[in-house]
Amino acid sequence: MTSFPGVSDEDMAIMTDQLGRRPRGALEVAYRTPDGQPAVVMTAPRLDDGTPFPTLYYLTDSRLTAEASRLEVAGVMKWMTDQLKTDEELAADYRAAHEHYLSVRNSIEDLGTSFSGGGMPDRVKCLHVLMAYALAEGPDTVRLGTETVALALAHNHELRGTALPDQWPTVEELGISLAMATDSTLEAQSAESSNAPSEAPGTLSLAAVDCGTNSIRLLITDVDAQSGKVVREVTRKNTIVRLGEDVDSSGRLSPAAIERTRVALHGYVDMMLDHGVSAVRMVATSATRDASNRDDFFAMTKAELGRVVPGTVAEVIEGTEEALLSYLGATMDVDAGGPVVVIDVGGGSTEFVVGDKSGDVVGAVSTQMGSVRLSERFLHTDPPTEAECAAAREVVDKNLHEAAEELPLAEVATVVGCAGTFTTVSAVVQDLPDYIPEKIHLSTLDADDISAMTAAVRAETVEQRKARPQILPGRADVIGGGTLIIDAIVQFFRASAGIEQITVSEKDILDGIIVELAKRRVPFEA
Repeated sequence: MTSFPGVSDEDMAIMTDQLGRRPRGALEVAYRTPDGQPAVVMTAPRLDDGTPFPTLYYLTDSRLTAEASRLEVAGVMKWMTDQLKTDEELAADYRAAHEHYLSVRNSIEDLGTSFSGGGMPDRVKCLHVLMAYALAEGPDTVRLGTETVALALAHNHELRGTALPDQWPTVEELGISLAMATDSTLEAQSAESSNAPSEAPGTLSLAAVDCGTNSIRLLITDVDAQSGKVVREVTRKNTIVRLGEDVDSSGRLSPAAIERTRVALHGYVDMMLDHGVSAVRMVATSATRDASNRDDFFAMTKAELGRVVPGTVAEVIEGTEEALLSYLGATMDVDAGGPVVVIDVGGGSTEFVVGDKSGDVVGAVSTQMGSVRLSERFLHTDPPTEAECAAAREVVDKNLHEAAEELPLAEVATVVGCAGTFTTVSAVVQDLPDYIPEKIHLSTLDADDISAMTAAVRAETVEQRKARPQILPGRADVIGGGTLIIDAIVQFFRASAGIEQITVSEKDILDGIIVELAKRRVPFEA
């Protein structure tokens, strides 16, 4: 087995700060920036607890992760995948890069799998992986990784000689350009003289932000300027910020939590500006309205969102509107033959929205049970004890029966779960190699599979959960509470309505916000 020098305490501290968590399985710094920062870490194929971890090179420097995200938003992955279909030489280079990636990883430890990373050998699905690979191995190993770095340099000239090598090939030398590789949203951004919106002719770019107790999420969508219909989804992002951490006990949003949220929102706003978003709406958890220092939070959102549209600020919407938007978004792709219940398991609460056959909302209930709330109140042991789980389950069952007293839950024909806890459960049940939205959206999960998986996850330690590629590190310590809620929901609908399956939707309140924003914006533009 190959030996490695390891990572110094100083570099480990820097990368922990860059990622917001300690890097897992770190073997060595594979790429260091010209200004001296660790930026790519080589990771062990198998973590200390035996969990496979196939990502060999991991991008850590926030300057580079931000550029990779901007390029992804601008459509570079689709352009590269299309190139692979028509350019045989490029496709051969990509396959060779895939084989080299595997050979290097297997020289450390053979996982017995042909899965590498970034979509190799026939698709491009993560520019972060390709950028990290190219920086670690040099510009001659993976052509598309080399192009990714060159595009980042073309967009942000200040990275050359600071975060990226001074001698890296240029887009001109590679025979490509930003205009060729992107949907043109980055070309204007790299020119100092232009801040004009970069919407395609005949479209409007709209953004929705949902800030919950545990995470903040973004959706940017292009809609037709005449009809308001969705033309394409530009990007969908989810960042764990723990805004509601300890708010139950203190009644305040901690300064650290507000700052984590600001950093995430700042990055989202950068993406909006890159894409020329003309209107944005942000909704926030009711915990922000009830916090004693709520003014600090809302002032922060006004400062950040004001960079897109001056005067815009986050808002706490009433339960009726929240239910309508959630239902509208979650069911837009669901083909149901009868009444539907949409369930959104959040960090502090769980919402139930029932709609009839025509799609009208019949009623909605918000219950005071959420993944963070249950975990902080009951699940104090790692992993939680049977007694802790039983106490939490008692609260969940009580909330479920109270919801059933207000809504016709026993009459529904379809159960749709949305938002992070449900989508994470879907990814784990399917045993996906990563969090893959297209595999999760409209996935149908059997009740027995859900119950078995949720029990297995609750029995794991936080570190074991973090090793699962489908679970975001910031969700690992609270997913136990979420699995208790979902397992109880499965058992409830099995007993009361004879429903043996749950449909999981990637679409939710964010999509509902976009639809309503388009209704307001399109007549204005017309």
